[in-house]
Amino acid sequence: GAGGESRWSMGVAGTDLGDALTANIQAMGLGTPVVVKVMSCTRSFSSVPASAVEAPWSHAPPASDPTQTAGAASGGAMVKVPFLKKFIAAFQNIGGADVVIFGMYVHEYAVDAAPRYAARAYVECLDSPPVWAGLSGIDRQRCATSIMHTYCAFIASRGFRFIHLLVPPPDDPDYYIFAPRSVPFRLRLNIHLLAWFNRVLETAQGMGVITDQRQSHRQEDAQFPPGMIPRSLFEEGLDGATTNAAVNTALLVEGVGSKNWQYTHGCFTQTFMVAALAQRGYVQPVHEDPDKGQPVPPCPAVANRTDCIKFLKDQSLNFGTLAHAQYASMVLCHTVRNEQLARSGGSVAGSDSKASKGPKGSSPKTKYSKSHSGGNSG
Repeated sequence: GAGGESRWSMGVAGTDLGDALTANIQAMGLGTPVVVKVMSCTRSFSSVPASAVEAPWSHAPPASDPTQTAGAASGGAMVKVPFLKKFIAAFQNIGGADVVIFGMYVHEYAVDAAPRYAARAYVECLDSPPVWAGLSGIDRQRCATSIMHTYCAFIASRGFRFIHLLVPPPDDPDYYIFAPRSVPFRLRLNIHLLAWFNRVLETAQGMGVITDQRQSHRQEDAQFPPGMIPRSLFEEGLDGATTNAAVNTALLVEGVGSKNWQYTHGCFTQTFMVAALAQRGYVQPVHEDPDKGQPVPPCPAVANRTDCIKFLKDQSLNFGTLAHAQYASMVLCHTVRNEQLARSGGSVAGSDSKASKGPKGSSPKTKYSKSHSGGNSG
C-alpha cells in the first residue's frame, strides 16, 4: 500500500458539513474508509428582474404573467440575488491512497435571501468517476445516497426549506465534473438519474428527511425561481417562463415518437424536481463568509464547475483508471490545500497535515509516475 502519507484528503480543511457527511458514511460499515470534504465555497450571484424576487413563491404571480415577461424583455431593473456555491467531494482510500469517488456542486440561498429564493438549495451537478476494484458500484451508490440524505438533513438544520434537483436532457454535453460522456451514455443517464433521484427522495420521505416533493418537465412547475439555473437548457426569458414552442424547438432523439410525444411522456427530456425539507425544530442559521474562510475559502481551480473541468483538462488529469484517478485526486487535494494555506497564513483548520504530505523531499507528482497524469496515455 501507499501508506498514511497518501491520505491526500486529510490535508483539506474540515467543516461541519463534511464531518456530518463523513460520519454517516462511516456508520454504514464499508470495508474501506471514505472521507467527504467541502473543497471550495464561493460567493456568487444570480441576476434576475427586480419584479421576480420580492414575493414568496406561494404569493408570486404566475410565471406566464405578461407584466413579468414584458419587464424582463424591455430591460427593466435587474437585481443580484446572492448565494454560496460549494464543491463537495468524497474520497475513498484504496490500497493506501485516496481517490475521489463522488463530486457535487450545490448552490445555497441563505434564509435571509429575497423571499422567492430564501432557504433554497439547488444541486447543480453530481458526478462519479468509473468504478474500480475496491468499492463495488452498489456500495458507491450507497455512499452517494447517504450524502444526499445527510446533506438534506444538514441544511434543514440550518434553516433551509427546499432542495431543487435537475435531471438534464441528454443533448446537454456539459453535465459532468470528472469526464464528458457520449450521447448513448447520456441517454442512459437521463433514465437512470431520474430513477435514482426518485429513490433518494422516496427513501428520504420515509426517513422523515423531506415532507413532500414534486417534479415536472417545466421549470416553473417545480418552483425553480428565475435565475436559479445559470445556463438555461432552453430558450427562455429571465422570468423563468418556458413556452411550449421553446420546449419543443428540437427533437432530442430522432425516431422516438414526435416532439410533443417526448415532451408529454418525459422521454429523453429534462426533469425539474423540488422537495420540502422536514423542519425538526428551529436552529439558528449559521452565517458563512467564504472570504473569511467560513466554512472554507474559495479555491479558484474548482470554485465553479467549469473551472474544475478546465483545471483537470489543463493539468491533463483523468479518472479512466485507478492509478490515473489517484494521481488526479492527489493533485486536486494539494491544489485546494495550498490555496487554503495561502489564505489562512499557514494553517488549515480541521486537517491532518501529516497525512496529506507527499513523499519527503519531493513534489506531489513524485508519488505516481508522470504517465498517470494521462497526458499521452488516454
